[in-house]
Amino acid sequence: LLALTLYTRPIGLALGAALFLAPALKRQWKPALAVIATCAVVFGSWAWFEHSYRSTHDIGDPAMQAFMEKAPIKLAFLKYFAVTDPGQEDVNIKADGPLDFALASLHRVEQYTRMITYEFWPSEDIIPDLSDVAKGMLMAITVGLVLAGASRVALRQPAIVLYTFCYLGILITYPYVSGRYLIPIAPFLILFFFAGLEWFIQRLQQLAKNANPVVNQRRAAAITTVIAMLTLVVQLNQASEWWATNLAINTHGQGPLTSTPYNAFFQSLAHLRDNPPDTAAVVITRKPEITYFYTGLKAKRYPFYAESDRLFDWLARQETEYRERFPGGIYIIEDTAFKESKKFLTPALDTHREHLKPVFEDTQDGTATRIWKLATDG
Repeated sequence: LLALTLYTRPIGLALGAALFLAPALKRQWKPALAVIATCAVVFGSWAWFEHSYRSTHDIGDPAMQAFMEKAPIKLAFLKYFAVTDPGQEDVNIKADGPLDFALASLHRVEQYTRMITYEFWPSEDIIPDLSDVAKGMLMAITVGLVLAGASRVALRQPAIVLYTFCYLGILITYPYVSGRYLIPIAPFLILFFFAGLEWFIQRLQQLAKNANPVVNQRRAAAITTVIAMLTLVVQLNQASEWWATNLAINTHGQGPLTSTPYNAFFQSLAHLRDNPPDTAAVVITRKPEITYFYTGLKAKRYPFYAESDRLFDWLARQETEYRERFPGGIYIIEDTAFKESKKFLTPALDTHREHLKPVFEDTQDGTATRIWKLATDG
């Protein structure tokens, strides 16, 4: 499990740290050393390969390339820890010093605390109308209950608590703030919150001088369960309303589509699926995985070259490279759903429209998604 996690995301290092610390704190050195060995073999070999590869190969992203040329250890994920402002990660602002890094990390602590708080309270309609003081109190209560619950869980399952907080420790140093990053630890946060709530109810009963600990524990468990079920019902209701109002299904029943640009992008995929080239072809797209699974056609991501001529030269080389194996040619999806397409692909295509043949266009609300066939050989 650790090996697969490390290969999936570098954040898997949090799992490695937890699995090492849990036995190490109990002075159980054999399992701790086994974790170190696994990390060294799996993560170490991958890191060495990436360092070697990036030392000799150019990278499509100019900012990443500039970082790699200066970095002594050429691992891509390290670059993002140099960004201070989560709202400006695309411009790759580097930390000027420890103070900038610390302030940015504190900002992320506040952001993630707010996200976690909103998940545990029926807050979609309530919290926006509360004062800043009331919101701060809810956040403090949530953090207190999570910490209290974590301390109780740590007595039986220390690895779970260590993993959660190692993960959060890495997360607050990473500039991209997104609720989806909390998904791997969401079950544990829920467990901690309600374990802390149960402890709090027990404490209230003790203050009320109810001397029967068994009754206190059962009553606290029952009240906590009821509150958990009510919270679940409210959150599921809010989630279902959101899905009903924000997601649509396209005419082929292949949804979900969240907005006009994404709808148009999927319509372009539907066109390629329903009107495939006569012979095998390659699709150049921002999302090759989605394109392949949706259309069945070989798909490839274009590099993020800021120089339009350089990017178009790369497109022309694909036509030459794949001519024999994929005689159907090169198709290019020009979308408005992804910022990289607007920033890199569209400018490159604008300067070489004479080498493009229109295949499909979907225009919605002033935005257009197009499919082009490359024809640099005339």
